[in-house]
Amino acid sequence: MSPTSSMPRMSFLMITYNQEQYIAAALQAALAQDFPNLEIVVCDDGSRDRTFAIASEIAAAYHGPFRIVLHQNPVNLGIGANFQKAYSLSTGDWLFMAAGDDISLPNRCRVIADGIAAFPQALAFGTNYQLIDGDGTVHGYFSPDYPVGLGAVICWHRSLFADFPPLGTEVRTEDIPLLTRVFFLGGTLVKLPDCTVQYRMDGHSFTGQGRNSALAVKQYQIKVYQAQMAGVRQRLADLEHRRSQGWKIPHEQALEARQTWELQGMEEDIQSYQACVDILQGTLLQKLKYLVTPNGKPLHRRFAQRLRWVLASFPLLRKLKQALTPQKPLTDFAWQQRVDRLPDGLQPVVVTAEYYLAHEKCDYYQAEDPESFSQHCKQLEAVDN
Repeated sequence: MSPTSSMPRMSFLMITYNQEQYIAAALQAALAQDFPNLEIVVCDDGSRDRTFAIASEIAAAYHGPFRIVLHQNPVNLGIGANFQKAYSLSTGDWLFMAAGDDISLPNRCRVIADGIAAFPQALAFGTNYQLIDGDGTVHGYFSPDYPVGLGAVICWHRSLFADFPPLGTEVRTEDIPLLTRVFFLGGTLVKLPDCTVQYRMDGHSFTGQGRNSALAVKQYQIKVYQAQMAGVRQRLADLEHRRSQGWKIPHEQALEARQTWELQGMEEDIQSYQACVDILQGTLLQKLKYLVTPNGKPLHRRFAQRLRWVLASFPLLRKLKQALTPQKPLTDFAWQQRVDRLPDGLQPVVVTAEYYLAHEKCDYYQAEDPESFSQHCKQLEAVDN
């Protein structure tokens, strides 16, 4: 028996789009993995720059042990469908998501292989990760308090694709439906304490930077939630798919109720963000009327909150604030949750369906209303019982 025959077969799925500035470093990092049983699939989503050409040149010059598969979509499919295409080109039992601008550290595959041996019930593995900017400067780590990381740092079992309908072009955030598929199959997600990825935020990616005004931030948040809602709708379609096949789904009603709560919450938050946009762009009379009128939406309930949005709408006051307040180099959620270092003694976190249902930070959506999740959990207890 060969030394690699007992190791899990892994596929490194690198999805790319217009990332010529970073693709060489990202692909070289994949080729530098210290795990032998690996194939690398580069699936380019119709880049209009030299991204695919650079990847092809690197692949042609490579003479190492890894199998490399290159594919370019004739038209742009979007993140979810491009990842689905990469899956169809792969042969591994375990699938790493890798973006064309992130850097996977050499230990990434080996750490997950060790996790697979230690947690045989798991269907997905995540790790901790560093945050880097466009120049590759490290800005600390994403907070370890969150048991589920971005899809760019997760390794998924093949069954999460094989046992469900394909991800469509409307799914821009593949990690949203893949996460709950873990629980629909009765599995777990394990977050390992190691750091294995450098996640880049530079304004190019869907979660980049460049939002340096209140208006730009709220417009961005609306866009993000609209994309996330498509992913949650896919979750409900996945649940119905399993149900129609007669499969027993642990905590089925509670899992369905959480997705319904998330859709309702995101819709309410979008309305709240749109109200911010309206005031930031409104007339002086509209601002004054808004300021003195009671408002039940999150971010607008208190007079101080409404005053903040009115003041933020005046360019001169905004410039004065920017001059007096140190500016953060990144405005993404991940930056807001960053820490300078990981604490000592971190242990693996096993996220079961029960754990997921009880902890708001186990999902990609956290409601603007602080009381919303606790109220939802009380409702879930009644549903699950």
